[in-house]
Amino acid sequence: MDKLYVGLADIGWERGINGLNPNNLAYKLRMNEGTTGMTRHHQAHVCGLLLEGGSDIVAAVISTCLMGLVEHKAYQCRAQEEIDLLYDEETLPKWEDEQKMPFVRSVVKEAIRWRTPLPMGVPHRNEQDDYYGGYLFPAGSTVICNTAAIHMNSARYNNPERFDPERFLGHTLSMAESVVQSDPLKRDHFSFGAGRRSCPGVQVAEQDIFIALVRLLWAFEFSTPPGSLMVIDQVDGFFGEGIRRPKEFPLNIKPRSERRKTTIEREMGLAKESVYTSYGSYE
Repeated sequence: MDKLYVGLADIGWERGINGLNPNNLAYKLRMNEGTTGMTRHHQAHVCGLLLEGGSDIVAAVISTCLMGLVEHKAYQCRAQEEIDLLYDEETLPKWEDEQKMPFVRSVVKEAIRWRTPLPMGVPHRNEQDDYYGGYLFPAGSTVICNTAAIHMNSARYNNPERFDPERFLGHTLSMAESVVQSDPLKRDHFSFGAGRRSCPGVQVAEQDIFIALVRLLWAFEFSTPPGSLMVIDQVDGFFGEGIRRPKEFPLNIKPRSERRKTTIEREMGLAKESVYTSYGSYE
């Protein structure tokens, strides 16, 4: 990963010194390396780890959403009907309308609960002795939140092995709002941790996942090829030690209409003009 991380960090540095974005992390780390003592290699990997953690989890959740929606075709149709009430074939969905699409929001929440990308959460270490439930946790103990066990608890989630977005339709809090709730019964799920050490990037992840999924559903029909088998079991259908994501599974992807296909091509052209010219692309 050295070549990728160092190359991206160099792009960030160039953008900073050229005034395109002096607030990017790669630029700030290099500007302060005399104070921090961080090597260029270390700087690049700090930036890379932040990128990797966010992109891997987002990709894992989107794949899990599609897996669940292909397995339960009625849910896919329901989500698309909700989207079609707001947008015609020439307009891409926007994050600003997220609150108007409660079922799509519920699909995202349910995918993260059903097959959490972080089944053991992120390990933490306590700085001092602590007591909980009559047990002593000495300073320096590794503390793990068993997210997968919580999400598969039938006392909390009815029929937890079933992919069922409807369970979250009455949960109006965003994932970012939910993660800071002190009452665990008000939480939707625990994939972003809990307490003061919860994931600081939950807002970014929530927006990235939602906008990617809603646009995919606006644009395409997803189905399983005839005669193929999709494995959805947590053990056999997923892989990864830290971040769990679906193994490759058979999937047919078809544009929902020619007009939508034309809109996609138009938006890609606009992206090349506005985004690529400003920020460049990494080869």
